[in-house]
Amino acid sequence: MKTVKEDGMRCPIASAVDLFNGRWKTSILWHLVDAPKRFNEIRRLLPQISSRMLTKALRELERDGLLMRQVTFTSPVKVYYSKTELTETLIDIFKNLDTWQEVNMKSVYAARQQYDALNA
Repeated sequence: MKTVKEDGMRCPIASAVDLFNGRWKTSILWHLVDAPKRFNEIRRLLPQISSRMLTKALRELERDGLLMRQVTFTSPVKVYYSKTELTETLIDIFKNLDTWQEVNMKSVYAARQQYDALNA
């Protein structure tokens, strides 16, 4: 499998994983799978995110082609964010990750507790 790497030392999937760098990008995309959303709808779905961080994440996702920003020139002007064809290709991956975490996160939490107890 050929991949574009920034340098020879990186993992083959690092460039793809870097697209989701940060806490919020996968959550934003997850919420756009079913229907386009406006900025404040996304904020309500992710109450812990600040407006500044949401704006930054939305711009980065748009730049990477993973979401589309649509402006309706009505009164008042409305802006919608929606998935792209590129995002569609990620849906099965996200569903597989969701299944993986349902099966394995208890083991991860147990390993963390064990590690923390040994290294406290």
